[in-house]
Amino acid sequence: TLAVNWGDSLSPDNVEQYMFGAGTTSFSLTHQYLDDNPTATLSDDYTIGLTITDDDTGTSSDTASVTIDNVAPQLGSLSATTIDEHGTTTLTGVITDAGTLDTLTLNVNWGDPLSPDNVEQYTLAAGTTTFSLTHRYLVDNPTATSSDDYTIGLTITDDDTGTTSDTTSVTVANVAPLLGNLSATTIDEHGSTTLTGTITDPGTLDTLTLDVTWGDPLSPDNVEQYTLGAGTTTLSLTHQYLDNNPTATSSDDYTIGLTITDDDSGTTSDTTSVTVANVAPLLG
Repeated sequence: TLAVNWGDSLSPDNVEQYMFGAGTTSFSLTHQYLDDNPTATLSDDYTIGLTITDDDTGTSSDTASVTIDNVAPQLGSLSATTIDEHGTTTLTGVITDAGTLDTLTLNVNWGDPLSPDNVEQYTLAAGTTTFSLTHRYLVDNPTATSSDDYTIGLTITDDDTGTTSDTTSVTVANVAPLLGNLSATTIDEHGSTTLTGTITDPGTLDTLTLDVTWGDPLSPDNVEQYTLGAGTTTLSLTHQYLDNNPTATSSDDYTIGLTITDDDSGTTSDTTSVTVANVAPLLG
């Protein structure tokens, strides 16, 4: 009878007993080691204890050792969904680790330096084979592009310091800003109208340029350009109309044209109108 202690306390088959027929002079046995143990080592030596006993209670013991090398985990099938700016991508992937008892640490650099959550760390339980993570990109960066690819860097490390790195990318598309609720106060000639409206841009980090044509060719300020800071959501502008034009009318409607452009060349145009009333001359 041969009793074998494989020195593998994590295994339910750590201690096994084998019966050999009379005259047996050699043996060959197998055992699967699921992990090199303890943690934080690249390899470990396990001591195998053997005790052989004959049917007359004669017994002898000896030991052998086996070296178990850690195998670093691997990443595969990495992908991230394409999104619009201010949207949330979903990053997925597959993990392969021969050490099924290893706990894992996944470090992700989203390639998004404008985000406070650019670098994140996740702890994954032993046996984890897939992951699905999310991250919001507030803007496509750098500026002056209609879309940008961000490189996402991943490093996975097991509890025995085995580590592997890989990358994937996510495409973030710019979204053009929109104008809304445009209106201009009705005025008398020589008065100043107030033009108001709202701005919607999911790219909250985009700076904006607003071009306004007041429809007033007699004015040197007929065309004006305004630079608006990132996050601007409203506008309020003024313009003086010296006359209601053309002549021979008691009032005239001027068409105001507006074009808003973000720093990634996304652009939208819209119009509103202002009524300018004639004022009768007075003698005095």
